[in-house]
Amino acid sequence: MGWRFHKSFKIAPGIRLNVGKKSSSISFGPRGAKITVGTRGTHVTAGIPGTGLYDTEKLGSSGNPGHPMTVCPYCGHRMRKHWDNCPQCGHPLTTGQDGETDMHSSFLGCVSMIVAAVVLMILFL
Repeated sequence: MGWRFHKSFKIAPGIRLNVGKKSSSISFGPRGAKITVGTRGTHVTAGIPGTGLYDTEKLGSSGNPGHPMTVCPYCGHRMRKHWDNCPQCGHPLTTGQDGETDMHSSFLGCVSMIVAAVVLMILFL
């Protein structure tokens, strides 16, 4: 059985220092919407306080850095290699870099979750 260690310290309202066995981070934001910057990258978390429902997305990453993914905007097919046209649907792929479309959609998903969490917090508080 492996031992785990995690401790969180409140520095100021909305700011927490998180320390673990292998990593540490600092979190900014109110309940339901926060940004965490740490040794494993930057994460955005949005959720509905008190329900246990939340979504966490890693910023600045589109998957494994050793194998960047290209995602077809037409059919959603994921490819490890760079293709001029999607091998599944044949549409041209015009993204500037591998994985750019995937990271952009992930960021938009995070932003929409944060907006939804803020709206729900206003409605229910």
